[in-house]
Amino acid sequence: MSRLLFCLLISISTAAQADSFGFFVGGGYWGANFSGNVITSVDIESELDIERAGSTYIYAHLEHPLPFIPNLRVARTNIDESGTGVLTSNFNYEGTGFSAGQSVVSSVDLSHTDVTLYYELIDVGMDLDLGITARYLEGEVSINNVRESAEVILPMIYVRGKFNLPFTGTYIGGQVNAASYSGDRILDGDLKVGWQTENFIFPEFGLEAGYRQFSVDADESVFIDLEMDGAFVNITAHF
Repeated sequence: MSRLLFCLLISISTAAQADSFGFFVGGGYWGANFSGNVITSVDIESELDIERAGSTYIYAHLEHPLPFIPNLRVARTNIDESGTGVLTSNFNYEGTGFSAGQSVVSSVDLSHTDVTLYYELIDVGMDLDLGITARYLEGEVSINNVRESAEVILPMIYVRGKFNLPFTGTYIGGQVNAASYSGDRILDGDLKVGWQTENFIFPEFGLEAGYRQFSVDADESVFIDLEMDGAFVNITAHF
């Protein structure tokens, strides 16, 4: 994190906090399509037959009016899919040789946990948040039980926006986590539309639907050049 961004966050923190305490929780289902390569040139769709993943996730975040102290968001996404395919090329993986025409059972795991510290830059009529995410990524690629895995913590920039529409409880929004360093890149973002009860019942419940894209391009420990994208639905609550 650059010194400039750190100073920016500190300078705005006193004026950018929520005006009351709030606890938000949510969870949902993400139907994502896979595309890209693993192990340099092995196509995840045509060779490993891993095309779609049914992913679940949950999140919770706490907002408060205390100056200087950032708000906290924690999220967990489970991505673990397998398939049975036929290879079209020869390659060596973790000391084991694989040949074109060979049938293989494979799995890809990109499950991750995010811990985000953020400040609210705007909280009147719309929300705009800026912060830092530490993503604990559990990456693994397995082919016929030959596995290569890595567990890493990735620092990422976090930006989230929400704009209230002129209909009671309706809004559009989105968020992005992104990082690029040492030739590796990761981008995770979504756009959504939602509805939430307002001043009607306590807690306030809501529904969201949108589109999420998650791409990873890395060659450290586990070679992955993958993209996942697709629609999602959420159930939310505000206490």
